[in-house]
Amino acid sequence: MFVMTLFEKIFELAKKLSKAITEDKDLRDVDAANIFSDEAIKHIKQHLSEEEIKKNLELLNKIDKENGWKEIENRISQDGKVKN
Repeated sequence: MFVMTLFEKIFELAKKLSKAITEDKDLRDVDAANIFSDEAIKHIKQHLSEEEIKKNLELLNKIDKENGWKEIENRISQDGKVKN
């Protein structure tokens, strides 16, 4: 029995949505109910809510990327081995 991963299910839904868009169909007609379980839908809504996305963006913006990369570069020696 073939069991789709969540990623595969999202990809399948994306294909259905893109087909509906290119065929100028109403997106509400795209049936996602048979792709995701109720628990998966709850998980997706929770993690893709506008509030959750804003929260994650705020966390990402707090990361000092420049110093992070410098730290990584400092840990890698000239021969490519990682220093402790």
